This record gives sequence, C-alpha cells and structure tokens, in this order.
Amino acid sequence: MIKHIFFDLDHTLWDFERNSGVCLEEIHVNKIKPYLDFETFTGTFRRVNRGLWRDLEQNLITHDELRRRRFKETLETHSVSCTDADSLAMNEEFMRLLPHQTYLMEGALEVLEYLHGKYNLHIISNGYLDIQTRKMTGSGILSYFQEIITSDVADSRKPDPAIFQFALRKANANPENSVYVGDDEIADKEGAQNAGLPFIWFNPEASETNNAVISQLEQLKEIL
Repeated sequence: MIKHIFFDLDHTLWDFERNSGVCLEEIHVNKIKPYLDFETFTGTFRRVNRGLWRDLEQNLITHDELRRRRFKETLETHSVSCTDADSLAMNEEFMRLLPHQTYLMEGALEVLEYLHGKYNLHIISNGYLDIQTRKMTGSGILSYFQEIITSDVADSRKPDPAIFQFALRKANANPENSVYVGDDEIADKEGAQNAGLPFIWFNPEASETNNAVISQLEQLKEIL
C-alpha cells in the first residue's frame, strides 16, 4: 500500500523551461542582445545546460564547473567572446532571478491538492536546498511536502541510488510503500529503479500512457 510519494521538482512540478526563460530574457536584454537574437541564445543555452547537467549526473564535472561554463559555452558556440568572469556574472544573475519565478507545470497544483492528506509527499532534487526551497515557497507548494531531499543534503545526486536511499530513510519510508515521480529517463527513472523504488515516468511526449508512464500530471489522480 502506497504511503509515500516522492517527486522530482524541476521539469516535473516546477516549470523550469518557462521560469528560466523569464530569467534568460532579462539577461539577454541586459547583456546579449547586441550579439545574438533571443531565440538562438535560449535554444543554445538549453542544449548546453542539458549537456552539462548530464555530465554532472555522471560525475564528469562539478556543480561549480557547470555554473562557470554554461553561459560561456553558449556564447562561444556562436563565436561571441565571453570571459570566465563575464560567464560567472551572468550565472550569478541567473541564479538570483530563478528562485523567484513561480510557474508550475500544468496540473501540478491540482494534483498536489488531491494527493495531500492522502499520502506523505516529499521531494528528491539534484538542486540545492536553499534554492529549491525558495522556488517552492514562491510558487506556493512548499506546505504540501514533508521532506525535501536535495543533492547537498544527501551528499549525492541522481541517478546515484544513494540519494533515493537517503530520502527513504529520512522519510521513514521503504520501497514497498513508496513511489517516485520524475521526468528524466536517466536521473529519475534509472536512478529510482536502481534503488528499487517504484517509478512513474512523467513524459509529456509519451504517445501511450499507463500506470508507469503519464503524459499529464493529472493522470496521477487515476493511478494513486
């Protein structure tokens, strides 16, 4: 019997693409506009950022390296010169703006309202506790959750099974009475499965859905 539901945050409940787009637009206006149009800038940034996050999840780079490189590599892809200092300054502005954005994925609030009180809800995130807490506070969802497990708290990050095992201990839960919901096929799906934690894959691009794959968050009401 399910008692605990663990959620990923970014891209699953909190709309990272939309929220980051607001921040990138401000950075573009202030720093990038003379050199690169907004669509090209954001498209390249998202691709570079995803690649660096994948390297981070495989322990190929550090979090500090990701933050230093993502704006620099985005601009240098288009032959726009960018020093490490300028890249870090843009990243600092990005990280200052990001936690204050409040867009949620479609159906997130309704699903949390439905699940809250029926289950114990928790977060497992590769972000940092202070930033993720601010995101959740600003978007009005912090009160739904009991435990917020982040990479700095657990000293491990998805897909390492250790962060899932840490989260289970912290929540006084076990794989038999828990389920994890996330969007990433490697960090979330492989990580949870390697930890023996049942997984529901939130994949908005899925053409077919069932009890293990959903394309809309509100489908959780039918499963749980």
